[in-house]
Amino acid sequence: MTNSKKIIIYSLINVMLFLFLIYFYFPRTLIKETVISQIQSMIENSGMPLVVNAESVEPYFFTGLEVKNFSITNKYDKDVSIKLKSIALRLDILPLLIGLIRMDVYIHQNNDSIKGFISTSVLNLLKKEFIPNKLLITLSEFEIKDFLKILFGNIKYSSNISSDLIKPVIADSEGGGKLNGTILFYKESKILKSLINVKIDRFFIDFKNPMLGIPRQDFSTAYFSLTMDGPSVLINGTTALKSQDMKVLPSGTLKIPVNSKLPTSMEVVLNITFGKALNDSIGYLVPQLLKCNNINTTSGYYHLQLIGNTSHFACI
Repeated sequence: MTNSKKIIIYSLINVMLFLFLIYFYFPRTLIKETVISQIQSMIENSGMPLVVNAESVEPYFFTGLEVKNFSITNKYDKDVSIKLKSIALRLDILPLLIGLIRMDVYIHQNNDSIKGFISTSVLNLLKKEFIPNKLLITLSEFEIKDFLKILFGNIKYSSNISSDLIKPVIADSEGGGKLNGTILFYKESKILKSLINVKIDRFFIDFKNPMLGIPRQDFSTAYFSLTMDGPSVLINGTTALKSQDMKVLPSGTLKIPVNSKLPTSMEVVLNITFGKALNDSIGYLVPQLLKCNNINTTSGYYHLQLIGNTSHFACI
């Protein structure tokens, strides 16, 4: 055997041994407890009644982590939960050679997925600038049934007055649909910008309260298009929700403050149309939820202009 072959074989053995030691001595329990603790802390700070858990945290392709069987459960109802097969993060090695840091993200739920990446420069991190240069998320047939369960469950067990108004409508309701589209954030001349184009295919909401008599709503259109330029977010004209008994067409702008503790200012127009059966059942909620007391609820058509911020706004 030649010396070059020996060097190659010994090098491969050393690499394999190194990788085996990393995998064998990987601090699974410590990292799992740290990750779950951090996520749980963020959820508790938001006030949502949710509990997170995971089966394990494993090394992923030598430069990443994989959280297996991740779950989010309503602490008041264990049957209301989201279960994801895996959440994986992986650091790309090649971009490091040109001073870039890129982290790939993979989220799998059965056969549907969310894929994306976050990238920034080593120089930005040295300057303690933690906003990424680019973040891209691609949604592919991602089922939202369990996410809607969590949303409806949060409303059901919330003590918020606004939630009390819609509890009879939402409680025990079911929904579903497939998320498709892209979410892009990027920096241009030090200004954070974003393009969001997401649709929900086969979207439906099945209202379970028999006292209301609201038919299941199957949406032919559920499309959300937003453009962000710095603090300003534009709701594009293609954004729409349309079912057999409902049509919601929003437009306008939002301004997000630098201080996340301050409310978001807004100037938004809502054009809402309800069919007669739907309007008779829930039309009364529109003026109460949006604080629009001087509107006629009998026609089923609502043209509303909301000006102010998310804490205090006027309805015109």
